[in-house]
Amino acid sequence: MCFTIGLEKKLDIKEILTDFNQNKIFYSVCHTKNNTFIKTFLDKEEIIKQISKTFSKYILKNYVKPFILLYLSNYYDSISENQKDEILSDILSESEDEYLSKKVYGYIKNEHSLIVKGYVDFRLKDYFLSISERIDIILEDMAIKNEYYEFIGYLKYFVNMHMSKYKEINVVKYLSGSYELYDENKKIINNNTKNEFMFEFADENFCINDVLINDLINFCPQKVIIHNKENFETKEILNTVEHIFDKKTFYCTGCDLCKE
Repeated sequence: MCFTIGLEKKLDIKEILTDFNQNKIFYSVCHTKNNTFIKTFLDKEEIIKQISKTFSKYILKNYVKPFILLYLSNYYDSISENQKDEILSDILSESEDEYLSKKVYGYIKNEHSLIVKGYVDFRLKDYFLSISERIDIILEDMAIKNEYYEFIGYLKYFVNMHMSKYKEINVVKYLSGSYELYDENKKIINNNTKNEFMFEFADENFCINDVLINDLINFCPQKVIIHNKENFETKEILNTVEHIFDKKTFYCTGCDLCKE
């Protein structure tokens, strides 16, 4: 089946022709005032799939990437170049290429021509809308992470500036969700605030974890040893401890406290 592909003349087609040549796809090229037309034959399933891949990359480079940059310029002009690069890397991924390739493939299978600009403008409206929504979500996540690391930085500074009340604190986490703190002599550190809080919010794991962080910051130990690491509901609490106490954080691989 003869298939015609229409492209904007202002856009470079060298990569397309290179792909065609490398995959031994027969084609001819002709030019008009504003457009370039490529004619080829879709006589094999492998050729249809390859052409779909070629034009998904072409669309990502020449339409999706400029759209992302324009959207960021219009609505998030204060973001850094690093943030722009992170967003581009996130969206223009290999999985995105595969997704778009399947959409192009479905179109080519049922048509005799592909006018790329028209396809982008009329067939990919919802796709571009979803990209703008994804950008908003990515930037919102970035803002949350930045706030988190700023807060962690403040807590880390607080810990480093205050005198340690304990040389070592052992955090023993139980399957029930509760925890206990022991000093360097393996004696329980009495903490009435923690006990009252855990009694009131017995089923709220995130609250218990907040109290744990609060305890460690108040005690400012020179060393934090985590026991029963596997009993923590999520890794987030452990990551927070590591960020605040940095090289002072250690994990026990087995001792009497772990067994208890």
